[in-house]
Amino acid sequence: MKHHLRLWTALFAILALVAASCGDAEEEAEVAEPTTTAAAPEPEPEPEMADPGTPGNIPDPGAAAGRFDGVEVVVAGPAGQLDYMKDKAAEWAAETGATVRVDEIPFGELNDKVLAALSTDTFIADVINIGSNLGGDLMGGGFMAAAPEWAQQRADWEGILPIFRSNQLSFGGVAYGMPWDGDVLMYYWRADAFEANADAYEAATGNALRPAESWSEYAEIAKFFTENAWSGQDEGYGLVELPMRNNQGWNGFMTRAAGYAKAPNDPGFFFDPETMEPRINNPGFVRALEDWGAVIEYGPPGMLNFGWIENALSFVGGLAAQDIQWGDIGPMSKGSDSVVEGAVGYGPAPGADEYWDPVAGEWASGDGPNKAPFLGFGGWFNLVPATSNHLAAAFDLASFLGSPAVLAEAAVTAGTGVNPGTAATLDVDLWVSAGWPEDEAKAYTDAIRASLDHPNAVFDMRLPGFPEYKDALELAVSEALSGQHSAQDALDEAADKWNEITDRLGRDEQLRIYREALGLTG
Repeated sequence: MKHHLRLWTALFAILALVAASCGDAEEEAEVAEPTTTAAAPEPEPEPEMADPGTPGNIPDPGAAAGRFDGVEVVVAGPAGQLDYMKDKAAEWAAETGATVRVDEIPFGELNDKVLAALSTDTFIADVINIGSNLGGDLMGGGFMAAAPEWAQQRADWEGILPIFRSNQLSFGGVAYGMPWDGDVLMYYWRADAFEANADAYEAATGNALRPAESWSEYAEIAKFFTENAWSGQDEGYGLVELPMRNNQGWNGFMTRAAGYAKAPNDPGFFFDPETMEPRINNPGFVRALEDWGAVIEYGPPGMLNFGWIENALSFVGGLAAQDIQWGDIGPMSKGSDSVVEGAVGYGPAPGADEYWDPVAGEWASGDGPNKAPFLGFGGWFNLVPATSNHLAAAFDLASFLGSPAVLAEAAVTAGTGVNPGTAATLDVDLWVSAGWPEDEAKAYTDAIRASLDHPNAVFDMRLPGFPEYKDALELAVSEALSGQHSAQDALDEAADKWNEITDRLGRDEQLRIYREALGLTG
């Protein structure tokens, strides 16, 4: 994913000392000094563009060298993961004659600062690198300029996977964003441990040991690897996941709940798309939380306090037989501190043996487990505010950063925060050229593509008020996992809170935005 990637090597040695007390370290980061790639005279404002929300009304600046002489383009984004973007922006600046200033904002402050500026018509940047969860506020709220056709073409629009074109970069059928990052949570397993322990597993369970297709299989595998000594390893646990509140607990739970609660015949997931009534306390979500609580004991000690970094390091450090994480595990398994290089299996997240059909009001099943890959966080992407005085230059830069060549290099470069989500970044040859064995490169990219192309995939919430919805849900999940409340009681309380949030923000408006995010009309 992301903003955490820069931390993993430095934290590996001290993980055991801090796991139980870790919080969201990004929120404590200091504001970095703005970086300027080149000196330039005071820019002359470009002409005002009429109705920047209408695609195609921003003239194509062409490709002539020096086409933006004297123009300064300001980029704002999350501190700590913009070094690669700065380098590429400097290349663009040298070719166009523009100056690029990069303002880094601590991750924990980014959304609030962007919303505060835009809601008061205060300039913050010409290009904003932001997470997809804010899409409902920014695109649905009318703050962003629509992407002109020429920018879409330069970013190879057709090479972007459909789920990102429709759900990350567009809103209400209008394209706004330029691509950067693609996120989906996946299933990882220790292929070497599965092979070495296959006979012992079959003797203990009566089943062949294979990568889990369902959460019930996943639980059985986790139990075995926790309760039995691994062949060739003194210590190990059956799983590592993401339950920590105020970190990635939302993504950890939703990845599991999607298989139980996303019916293939219904576009809704978080809410009823006709009424905006929360669905998070229906039988599907409740069973998902109950089943999650039953397997937490198969994780490393202190796992309830595990966020992104603790999860990732536990897996690449060899402590867990299975992991639920974003695509970063693949590249991280090749790192100098990894003990699992060449020993990782890749696949979509497991599904549920049964799912709750909210329309029929009953449990249902199909041919095999119900899978619903969850695009948690949804990825970073670049937007251009309608208030920019340099719309053409901003989209020229954003489309350059989102071009196939730039993204392909970013995907295989450590610390960029870029996961695959385009044809260029999912090209097997790209990963082979980066040093991956061809069979592993194919397994990794096939797993990502299978997740992103799945017809029942769930894109993360894109609604105003998302942080409040998230916090209410994470509180409920943490209370259930710690035994303070039953899953049903905890989720009932969260659903009541969701209704309060929705009513305060305006149920009709929230419903409109939710339906637009789902691609529903009327």
